[in-house]
Amino acid sequence: MDRVRRVVTDRDSGAGALARHPLAGRRTDPQLAAFYHRLMTTQRHCHTQATIAVARKLAERTRVTITTGRPYQLRDTNGDPVTARGAKELIDAHYHVDTRTHPHNRAHTDTMQNSKPAR
Repeated sequence: MDRVRRVVTDRDSGAGALARHPLAGRRTDPQLAAFYHRLMTTQRHCHTQATIAVARKLAERTRVTITTGRPYQLRDTNGDPVTARGAKELIDAHYHVDTRTHPHNRAHTDTMQNSKPAR
């Protein structure tokens, strides 16, 4: 029996996959989109912090899906199942983060590095 060997590289590592999937997850899953939207608008997290938080939620959902054997199902914020098209429409209508929000939520280190202390 021949086995196909798959080499894990930086481009296709598990950590890389977890970093890429939250971006897709928040664009397709209304619950993840609502979570990301709340972090960016209400709690004013920077994009990186919000994406890592979505990755953590997605990793936990993946673990539960694997351990229970139930398929992943898209749900709205009330917990009701939705279709992929319905989910996309819901996200576009309610959970779009305005591009003007991103610059205001930069990490504080950006401003600290650009400013020089007076001597």
